Amino acid sequence: MIAAALVAGKLRNQRTLLRRLGGEEQHRATDQLRDLAHAAQSCDDLGSLMGLEGTGARLYFEQFPTLLVGK
Repeated sequence: MIAAALVAGKLRNQRTLLRRLGGEEQHRATDQLRDLAHAAQSCDDLGSLMGLEGTGARLYFEQFPTLLVGK
């Protein structure tokens, strides 16, 4: 399913940004984003896929303000 590949890619990109720009406090979120990306890659139900994407967005945007603080 093309949508599954797109969502998995989005989750991997969010994880990459948190790992590169964040610190140790993002470790739990990056682990969860990794797991969500793996789940999305093999998901064949659109509703479940949307749920995985939404969970990933929540995790990412909870950490996003810490990325904006000057280092």
